[in-house]
Formats: sequence, structure tokens, C-alpha cells
Amino acid sequence: MKSLTNAFRKISYLLLLFLYVQTAAQHVVDDRKFPDSLQQVLKTSETLKEKLDAIFLLSDFYSTRDTSKALDYARQGITLSRQDEYLTAIAHFYLAGVYFEFDIDRSQQEYLYTEKLLGKFSQKEALIFRSRPGVIMAP
Repeated sequence: MKSLTNAFRKISYLLLLFLYVQTAAQHVVDDRKFPDSLQQVLKTSETLKEKLDAIFLLSDFYSTRDTSKALDYARQGITLSRQDEYLTAIAHFYLAGVYFEFDIDRSQQEYLYTEKLLGKFSQKEALIFRSRPGVIMAP
């Protein structure tokens, strides 16, 4: 029964992420429902990765709406990710995105640090993050 519940949660979580990608691509996001949905994911997540994914999306969502909230979520991500070097790199990527809105120098420092951390990883997701705008790939 527990594995069925876990499977349902994972499917629900993936569905929320899929819906986010779809709505972000169409630029039609209900500003009230989206963060509430992510908050629910954050409360019910059982793994660190799931929690951090929700935190990162919340940070990204608020980065152009409420810088204070965006920074709070980005800093939560950094604190929670300290156990995992890869997740720490992703957390710094999102922190750089928040700073990009109001402190370009700090943003650049964070992106460079992200690149330094991600350079150790060869998995596809790491390469995708390294290729995203803002991250400067080292020679």
C-alpha cells in the first residue's frame, strides 16, 4: 500500500512539473494557484530532491514578482542541499537567477560558482544546466 501511495505522489509531482512547463511555455500562469500547488508539493514531499525541486520552482516563480520571497526560497534550497554537491550546484543556479534581477555582479559570481560545481558532473541534467543562459562554461 505504501509503494502505491509513493507511486501516486511521484506521478502527481511529475504531473505538476509537466503542467508548470506547459503553462510557463504559454505564459499563462495563475499567480494564485501555482505557488499554492508548489507549497503543497513541498509539504507532502518525502525526498530531498522533491522538496528542493519545489523550492527551486518557487524561487524561480517569485524572482520577478517578489525578490524577498525568491531569495528566501533560494537560501532554503542552499541550506537543504548541503548534503549533496550536485543539488548544491543547482541551488546556486537558482540563487544566481534571483540576483540577476537586481545585482548582476552577484548573479555572475553565483553563475560562475555554479559552473565550478557542475563541472564535476557529466550527467545530462548537469550539462543542460551548464548550457542555460547565465552560466558561463569554463574552458
